[in-house]
Parts: sequence; structure tokens; C-alpha cells
Amino acid sequence: MLTAELHKLKRLRIAWILMSIMIAMELLMIIGLGYAARNSPEAQNMPAKERQGAIVLTTFPSSIPPTLSFIASFGPLLALILASRLVGDEYALGTARQLVSMGLDRRRYIIIKIEGVIVASLFLLTGSLLAGSIISIIFTLISGRPLALNMLTAAFLGKAIFSIGIAWFTLGFYSIFALFLATLTRSAASAIATGLLVFFLEGNLIGLLASKFSIVGRIAPYTIGQNINQIIALIEQGKGVYGGLTHEAARAFLTLTAWLMAFAVGSMEIFRRQQLS
Repeated sequence: MLTAELHKLKRLRIAWILMSIMIAMELLMIIGLGYAARNSPEAQNMPAKERQGAIVLTTFPSSIPPTLSFIASFGPLLALILASRLVGDEYALGTARQLVSMGLDRRRYIIIKIEGVIVASLFLLTGSLLAGSIISIIFTLISGRPLALNMLTAAFLGKAIFSIGIAWFTLGFYSIFALFLATLTRSAASAIATGLLVFFLEGNLIGLLASKFSIVGRIAPYTIGQNINQIIALIEQGKGVYGGLTHEAARAFLTLTAWLMAFAVGSMEIFRRQQLS
């Protein structure tokens, strides 16, 4: 069944459109950062060391951490849309009803869907990271700077792998969240709309209410957006798992894992009770 999910992903036009959007945004990010570090008035007033550091961030392999941070921050939007389509379209096409009528266990169906959306998030991550690296290499060569391959030490690679794991976790989290919404609403469009509202409004709304109501302030540390930002910050700080995983970051991972389990189990229970006829 996972092979079938991969086949659907490969044939889904929106998957390639979303990947193209991600690559285009990465291209704009690297060109924008490079231009700003060299030509902007602010850069001209920077100390030489700081300006040089900003330029280095656009060259390979120093560009890997900023690229991963961008993927972890912007990628969840695309992962949410892609996962919503992968799951929600099954209702519109009648595939879910057909598979269940053929004897497929309902919990097994959701497990297959979880595997499918996780693979879809890996597709976005791998393609985006590869494209971002290629863009950075080309940009480095065009700018006349050498590729600093001597930076690819064991410590650098260890931090990069840890950052890749964080980026995949954020994309996978919103993919499973989209699975839950699509199962709940039985619609890809409704799942996308609800997911985007949560993504954009949750942090601002909770922050506004927390400033007015103390009980909301106590809830805030357990919200999705705040904890996602907490673990993305590990990429930006260049920390690895050894000695870099703070108490706050560890709590963020545990909180998000609890949300993940709730979404996965909730999807199973909702689908188990749904009338598909």
C-alpha cells in the first residue's frame, strides 16, 4: 500500500507545483541575502567581519543551516497543503470508501495514510535541500568564491544531520495535522483552509489572549506554534543534539510529540466511526 501512496504522490501535479514554489523561494532567499550583504546601505555600514559573515551564509556549505531553517519555517505550509490533498482527495474520489468496502481495516488505512504523508514531507525536504544546495553552489561559483569544502567536518555534518531531522519533524508534524483535518472534514479544501488559519493565527491569537487572561498565558507553552518556533531556533543557533538540546527544546519536542500522537489517534478514531456511504 505504501507503494500505491508513492505512486499517487508522483502523479499528483500539486506536489511538483509546491516543490517548484519552494525552489523559487529558496532562489530568491539566497539571491536576496547575497545582494543585501554586498550592496545594501546597511551592509556598507556593517563592520567588515559581520559583513563577511553575512556573505559567507550565502555560499556553500555555509548556506546549509540557513536553507534548513527556511525549509523548517516555510515548508510546513506546503506540507500541509500536500498532505491535505493526499488524504482529502480520497473522499472526493471515493477511494476511501472503496478500500474499506474491499475489507481494508480502517485503522490500517489511517496508518497507510500516515506513512504516505510522512513520505510526502520527506519528498519536500529532500528536493528542497538538494535544490537549495545546488543554487548555493552555483551562486558561490558565480560570485567568484571558492567552495569551502574543508568545513565539511564531522562536527558540521553532525549538526547538519540534526538540523535535517528538525526540518523533517516540522514538515512531518504539519503533514499529520493535515491528515487529521482532512479526516475530520472529509475535504482537502476545508483541511487546507483550517490548517492555514491555525498556522497563521494561532500564535498571534494566543499571544493576544495571554496578555489579557492569565489562564491563557499558562496554556501558551503547550501551543503548537510556540513549540515549533522553539525547535526551529536550534537550527538558527547552530546547535546539535549533544550539549545543545536545552530543557526548553526537549520540552518542545515532547509537547509536539504528544500533539502528534493525539492527531494520529484522533484520525483513527474519527475514520473508524465515519459513514463512508
